[in-house]
Amino acid sequence: MNATTSEIVLDASAAVTGLLSGKGTASELIGGVASGATSARVPDLFVAEVTNAIAMRVSVTRWPVEQAARALGVILAWPLGIQSCEPLAPAALETADRLGVSAYDAFYAVLAEQLELPLVTADRKLAAAVPGAVLVA
Repeated sequence: MNATTSEIVLDASAAVTGLLSGKGTASELIGGVASGATSARVPDLFVAEVTNAIAMRVSVTRWPVEQAARALGVILAWPLGIQSCEPLAPAALETADRLGVSAYDAFYAVLAEQLELPLVTADRKLAAAVPGAVLVA
C-alpha cells in the first residue's frame, strides 16, 4: 500500500486496526480515507462489522462506551462508497466456498474483484486468500 493508491476496497479489520492503533500502515491508510485522499468502497455490512469490533473491545477491555461511540462516529463520518450486499450475495457464496473464507469476508473479496480494486485488510487469512490483497498492520 502506498500513497499513490487512490481507490480501494476497505475491510472492517483494517479500518478498526488503523483507528484504534494510531500507528502503522493501517493508521496511515485510514488517515487517507478520512481526508478523502484515498477513496474507499465497502459493502454495507462494513457498518455492522465495525460496530461489532468496537463493541467487543468495550466488552473485553472495559473500554468506556462513550469513547467507543466517539470512535464509531469517526469511522461513520468517513466518506465511504457503500455498496449493498444483496447483489453481491450469489458471488459471495461461491467465493466463500472457493477461497475458504467466511461469507462476510467474501463480500469484500467480491466487491474488490468486481470493481477491479485492491482489497485492503488487516486479516492475514483473507489477505492470503484474495489475489492482489494488501495486508496492513
